[in-house]
Amino acid sequence: MRIIYITHWRFPSDKTMSPLIMRTCEELSRQGNEVELWTPRRKNAQYSRADPFAHYGIDRLFVIKKLPVLDLIGVIPGSGAFWVMIITFAVSVWWKSILIPEETIWYSHDIRDIVLLYKKNIFAEIHDFYESSFNFLNKSVYGRLRGLVVTNRIKMDHLEKKYGIPRDKMIHLPNAVDLARFNRKETREEARKKLLLPVEKKLVVYTGSLFAWKGIHTLALASSFLPEGAQILFAGGNEKERQEFQKFVDSNNLPGITVLPLPYEDLGRAPLFMRAADVLVLPNTAKDPVSKLETSPVKLFEYMASMTPIVASDLPSIRNIVDETMVKFFAPDDPARLAEAIRSVLEDTKSAEKRALVAIKETGRYSWDRRIKTITNFFDSVI
Repeated sequence: MRIIYITHWRFPSDKTMSPLIMRTCEELSRQGNEVELWTPRRKNAQYSRADPFAHYGIDRLFVIKKLPVLDLIGVIPGSGAFWVMIITFAVSVWWKSILIPEETIWYSHDIRDIVLLYKKNIFAEIHDFYESSFNFLNKSVYGRLRGLVVTNRIKMDHLEKKYGIPRDKMIHLPNAVDLARFNRKETREEARKKLLLPVEKKLVVYTGSLFAWKGIHTLALASSFLPEGAQILFAGGNEKERQEFQKFVDSNNLPGITVLPLPYEDLGRAPLFMRAADVLVLPNTAKDPVSKLETSPVKLFEYMASMTPIVASDLPSIRNIVDETMVKFFAPDDPARLAEAIRSVLEDTKSAEKRALVAIKETGRYSWDRRIKTITNFFDSVI
């Protein structure tokens, strides 16, 4: 089948959805589909000469087509430039779609990108939930969709109640993980030596973006409650995120914290950081609805595949994927309770390793091959 994936994200970029979209297109192509990725033609000073396929380690199995937009981001201040780009991209999508055959499948993870698209086979994948303040636009787009792939059941309930979307038009499908990439064979000591990390420390590791809703401040504050010899390591974030987070660490005079870069062009090191850890932490906040209810965190699947003990916020979005047999939960937004959970994992290593073993077995349900087969079978079932 021919599948056109539409997204206003640019490639390459340092945004978390970009590698997920590229991996989706790669696997769709690998399973015999003709795939195109439509994205805006935007300025991209940071990655102007980068090849998106090489950047993300993706096989060149599909075509990326860049559509014209009015890109004023960085030229004029405020959110107006973003909305100009979004609107002109939607117009470009509509214009380019006119002569595309009706049997083509259209796929997107953001309803803004398909707001002007009127085709027979439109599908959407719902991750972080965007809803327009103009409810008639939401109803218009959802009413045109042939089906939805939804990453957690909480969002399915919302779609059913608010927009009347029947359950048979939706499938529940969490994110996926590349098992071979994250289940490394190095020992903890070998991984630390490769990363030049202290071998004798108890390393508590967080990898990924340094956004507040990820709960990074709670983890940083937990350092004051940890035993001597424990060190918290944050690996990730862009330069601006790291600078802002380092200001928070310094202003609170927090001991035992290291903040290291983990740029997207060096994602191959992420599994090494996870392997080097004594415990991995997913400290998402309960104060943000995206964190509490909507997310299907790719980081959690990566942590699970690394077979390293995990401490995670006790949130509905997290319990949608794991339970007490796989992770050690703590009350979100409470540094002392987080430190208590970390200490428990460091002291009771047998229980921690048992949970890690259950977690890695569970990841078999979340392979990319299985996820994409489920999606294409869903296409076939409703077309």
